[in-house]
Amino acid sequence: MGSNPERTLSPARRALRTTLFAAALAGAGAYGFFLHRDQVFPYRIARSVYRAVASRGEVRRFHAARLSATDAPVSPESLKQIESLPYLQGYRPATAKGVAVYDRSRALEGLNFFTSGHAPVATLMDMEGAVLKTWTADPNKVFPGLVLSGHDRGCDRFFRSARLLPDGGVVALFEQIGLVRLDAASHPVWAFRARTHHDVFPDRSGGFWVLTREMRTVAEVRPDDPVWEDFVAQLTPEGRLVRRVSILEAFRRSAYAPMLTRLPPGPDVFHTNSLVVLDGSLAGRSPHFREGNILLTIRHLDAVAVLDPQEERIVWALSGQWRLPHGARLLGNGHLLLFDNLGSMRASSRVLELDPLTQEVLWRFGGVSGEDLFSESSSFVQRLSNGDTLIGESNFGRAVEVTPDHRVVWEFVNPNRAGPKGDLVATLYTLDRVPRNRN
Repeated sequence: MGSNPERTLSPARRALRTTLFAAALAGAGAYGFFLHRDQVFPYRIARSVYRAVASRGEVRRFHAARLSATDAPVSPESLKQIESLPYLQGYRPATAKGVAVYDRSRALEGLNFFTSGHAPVATLMDMEGAVLKTWTADPNKVFPGLVLSGHDRGCDRFFRSARLLPDGGVVALFEQIGLVRLDAASHPVWAFRARTHHDVFPDRSGGFWVLTREMRTVAEVRPDDPVWEDFVAQLTPEGRLVRRVSILEAFRRSAYAPMLTRLPPGPDVFHTNSLVVLDGSLAGRSPHFREGNILLTIRHLDAVAVLDPQEERIVWALSGQWRLPHGARLLGNGHLLLFDNLGSMRASSRVLELDPLTQEVLWRFGGVSGEDLFSESSSFVQRLSNGDTLIGESNFGRAVEVTPDHRVVWEFVNPNRAGPKGDLVATLYTLDRVPRNRN
């Protein structure tokens, strides 16, 4: 019979081994505490790996559950689509479509203006889902000689966002291609060729602010590999470039420069996804919210920030209670509203309303049983004039209007289809509730 090593150890040696083991555990725990608190090596590596693995795992499990609930098979191809780079034309197999819920006594009356992954089309529809008007553009005519390669392929197939203008026209954004202004009859007025992305905002002067990007090597960020550097560009009403401000440089010359140490691996280090030019109505709460400053949502920094375009400097920033956020807005009551894509730390999303100065969360929707909400790579949110909140579950092609007491009083599932076989619900990139007199 073989001997048992435990029996050959003296009581003193066993006690010593137990003490050393306990000390090692205590040391590991202490190092873990300081690793997280002070973000010492290898905090950034561990955080990046965790985020990549966790996000993919959450997405896979949640999509599998949602898809199986509709009796649709979950194929490897579907999972591959889900895990690929964002801004697919569609994500889930088609089931319901159109307006599924409409409480006429409670939902805010108006029209809905949206962009969809099925085509380069902006659509205006009524509350019951009837299409009233569309605007469209042929990118090959708007941008003569257009050639797309690599990750740019497919960006000509849809408007990533669009804004309805007072004259009945629209300004529409092709991801990575440019902006086009269309009149009320969809005739091109002008086009601006640049690597535009995510969002465009009309200002009070009739001009436009738009997010752009440029691939270049930044030694301080990634000395050996190029990264996407995000910019905020200002255009005249005629679509001519006035100036552009580097978000990277704006952080560098600010008190928030240490946030740049959080930049993730890979080329898409910022992934800024929304901008809003502030009207100055909240300057009394903070001088950082003065008129003309720009509120940004920066997904890969998990941050909301305010850019002073005159000083080309970040003057305020906040992070910590959300992951991979989208669509931040400052409300008339002084609160901050945003879509928190993965901050619930499971396969669900939520909308948060909080005081931007005290960080107290004052209202939320999603992330709990009975409030199903999930969009991992895009989304939108709008506070309506009646106090309701319009929420976009973009990846599932769905929008809901929710009351302050969490009742869904309007629900819309995009009826447009996408995907190689036309069997996916087209991504609902943006949807705004607008007054009836805007058509």
